[in-house]
Amino acid sequence: MAITTKEISTKLKKDITNKIKPILSELRKTGISDKRLGEVINQHFKVKLRHEYQRLSDFESIRNVLSTVFQNISQRGADSQAEILFYHTLQEQGISFAFHHEIGPYIADYLIDEDLVVELDGPQHKYSQAKDKTRDRYMERLGYRVLRIPLKYFVIDKNAVMMAIQDAREG
Repeated sequence: MAITTKEISTKLKKDITNKIKPILSELRKTGISDKRLGEVINQHFKVKLRHEYQRLSDFESIRNVLSTVFQNISQRGADSQAEILFYHTLQEQGISFAFHHEIGPYIADYLIDEDLVVELDGPQHKYSQAKDKTRDRYMERLGYRVLRIPLKYFVIDKNAVMMAIQDAREG
């Protein structure tokens, strides 16, 4: 039986949660409030993302690749540095994809293998879940499979995210 994108998303969430639980447990022992803990985690994501972005920018060969990526993405309007890094990671993995692909009235972040829509969800998606579900159902009715990946998962463990995408491609 083929694995669904929902099952892949659930497994990815579990993997990422298990990876971050020990860190959260240690921080909670210091008496840090949940609100402050959230702020620390968000800052960590931003620093890690910035570091990854800087690391890629430090190498001349990658800089040349990124200039092409930036040009392509800037024409299509990337939403964030994370989207640029995700774009580059897909290219590094040799995955063929369309970026900001129009599907009816919607624009999919990434279309892979002509039927897998990958949405890289930043924090703003927390407030648009109903719209996202409507959008997902529309795409699914047209025969697309939709895999939503929270941005923080990509920042925490891009290899786990890439494995989830591979599972979805094979499923």
